[in-house]
Amino acid sequence: MKTIPALLTLPFVLFAQEEPGEKKTEKEDSREPKAEKESAPSSEREKRILELFTASRKSFESGKLVLEYNFESENQDLTADWSPPLAQTKNRIRWAGPGEGLAWTIEDGIVVADFGEWVHKAVFVADVRVTVDLASVSQPRQGTILAPMFYNEKKKRALGVTGGYQAVVLSGGKLAKPPHPKTERLIPSNLRHKVGYKFDGKAIESYNGDKKTSDTSENPRFTEGFDTGRVGLAWSGSVQCFIFSVRMEGRLDPDWVATKLGEKPGKKGTASPKTGKKQG
Repeated sequence: MKTIPALLTLPFVLFAQEEPGEKKTEKEDSREPKAEKESAPSSEREKRILELFTASRKSFESGKLVLEYNFESENQDLTADWSPPLAQTKNRIRWAGPGEGLAWTIEDGIVVADFGEWVHKAVFVADVRVTVDLASVSQPRQGTILAPMFYNEKKKRALGVTGGYQAVVLSGGKLAKPPHPKTERLIPSNLRHKVGYKFDGKAIESYNGDKKTSDTSENPRFTEGFDTGRVGLAWSGSVQCFIFSVRMEGRLDPDWVATKLGEKPGKKGTASPKTGKKQG
């Protein structure tokens, strides 16, 4: 984020001129990945799995894969794990341009607009937590969908949470059943915040920041059939929104992993979708 400065009248002050290469600018510093402690892969197989992804940070924690995509870095390689490719989206998914931002700031990141879906390539079992750092610049209006989602290829439907409050089931970007809860909350404009969900295969929990706002435990049929899925984003309703980062944590579908590693699906030693423990 770069704040747009106001024009000020200042007294004459002499500043020491930095030598070329002496100090990086704030913008340059913000785009360099910060060193963070990550757990090293515990096996050669985990190392091979991590190599499947271009994420900003990737690791295994307590048997779960953790992937973080920092789109503010403007690292073009980060989009390789997502589909459709940006070139095929008619600018509905694109990198932010020069001078774009919120009301008082210029921002970097991915911009999603109008309507669409953007889906990660990994297939997870129903044990996943997703957090998206975003900011809408559209006028708040009823019926807008801006949802981190869990897309099931077999059902051709997505389970997700829009606005950090409502659980939804989507088909082609539209509601396939009434949302839960039914009361809608408008998505704020020009406010950077985090939204997401936690799904355990039975109920999906909605999150706004770190606060749980609702869950579907009283309606167990709401999440039926979503035993596996791909993490993604879905939006509709004249949306224009900055996506700054996406974090996903969960257990990968063992058959998907086996296929990607050139192994036989269902082989001994792969992780159980329910327990995460090795079979056989």
